[in-house]
Amino acid sequence: MKISYVLRNTEKYNIVFSKEEKKGVTTYKWVSKNIESYTLQDNAPAFSYYAPHVIVRIAEVKHENGEVEKILPDVDALYKWYYSLVEKVNTEDNDELKQLVDSLTKGLPDNDEKARSIFNWVQSNVKYVAFEDGMGGFVPREAAMVCQRRYGDCKDMASIITTMLKAAGLDGHLTWIGSRDIPYTYEEVPMPIVDNHMISAYKRADGSYVFLDATGSYTPFGMPTSFIQGKEGLIENGKDSYNIVKVPEIEKEKNTRKDSVLLRIEDQLLLGKGIIDSRGCDKLHFVHRMINKSKDKYAEILKDYLGKGNNKIDFQKVETKGLDNRDTILEIKYDFKLPDYAKFVGDEIYVNMHLEKELKGRTIDIPKRKSIPMESDYKYIDQQIVRLEIPKGMKLEYLPASAEYQNKLFGFKITYSVVKEEVLLTKEVYINYLLLQEENFEAWNSMLKELYKAYNEVVILKKK
Repeated sequence: MKISYVLRNTEKYNIVFSKEEKKGVTTYKWVSKNIESYTLQDNAPAFSYYAPHVIVRIAEVKHENGEVEKILPDVDALYKWYYSLVEKVNTEDNDELKQLVDSLTKGLPDNDEKARSIFNWVQSNVKYVAFEDGMGGFVPREAAMVCQRRYGDCKDMASIITTMLKAAGLDGHLTWIGSRDIPYTYEEVPMPIVDNHMISAYKRADGSYVFLDATGSYTPFGMPTSFIQGKEGLIENGKDSYNIVKVPEIEKEKNTRKDSVLLRIEDQLLLGKGIIDSRGCDKLHFVHRMINKSKDKYAEILKDYLGKGNNKIDFQKVETKGLDNRDTILEIKYDFKLPDYAKFVGDEIYVNMHLEKELKGRTIDIPKRKSIPMESDYKYIDQQIVRLEIPKGMKLEYLPASAEYQNKLFGFKITYSVVKEEVLLTKEVYINYLLLQEENFEAWNSMLKELYKAYNEVVILKKK
């Protein structure tokens, strides 16, 4: 037997390699001394992204008859093995499944709408249950069985979606993929450890792919789940053909949260009305926390999500719209009272209009972090528009200056203005990365320094 290996994240370490052959046994050693220990860091990716390690695999085996068999030497070989596990699945038509597909796609105007209807049906009717038994970790179950049982793991969901797409005359393909916990590409490591998930890929007439992952029960058609964005998909296309396609990273402009708040001061109390417009992954993040929760838990999650100013905030009324609709925005309307927030000193009132302080406490201790990247679940834009009514008999004494920091990976913009009898704060914070590397840490800290400085600014109102 011969092995091959790949070293990862070893560039900064003095690693001594040795190979010893003795009495028919070959021993490989990689030795490094005095390596400092790692400590867990906030927002860090999987350990394999930064820790030094070696990936060892069997390269070839020499059989007793002298024949030498190469074991998964490249992606072609990996695909052939994968395909051998699925080529006998879903080989026969199923009338019941075909009737279901016909009912779901009847009268729909185009292929995208047909694919959407099929995908949504699987999301709503097939419960994700992760279970493996023997080769069940690699071989999907028959689509007809999944349809009958109404549950299955990721491979089963890929199986039924792909089969239903084909039954509708659409171009559907089983697709192997690794979650973002796995840092390897297929070319680098053509082994089963490169992926841990299976989805379906719907190919449009223009050659582009829509990745369909029904384990994300509320993910809308056309948006890949956050944990596979930026990853390579190995798309099945028959016995001897496949495609490796990168799943797109959803632009920050599609993952947005816009929070509009109107504030007024009454009896030394800050009263507010707000409405949140949440889209894309921001909406999904909230929905997954809310679905199937008890009323008590529901209220607790809402308070955490909407929390503003201080922990004394009292939400008087909260209404949600679009919570269980995949294809619409999420809208949340709320009223609140916020005691002990505005400061009353003599004939002046001090109000910090930054009711929410995004990225607070996220400064990086660069030496302590030891070059460990910082991960974001998704790219996003968080926007807040806060209007403060100037009470009768008061005037604006001090208006903070605007502030801004622009970077291709992150940044913010804060502006103040006066519109009629209101002070208007517009704030936008954006994250435009999935993985932030060490060379950007200094810039990140510089951005946060400016942002925190802006957070300390207050509006001052004074009696006329």
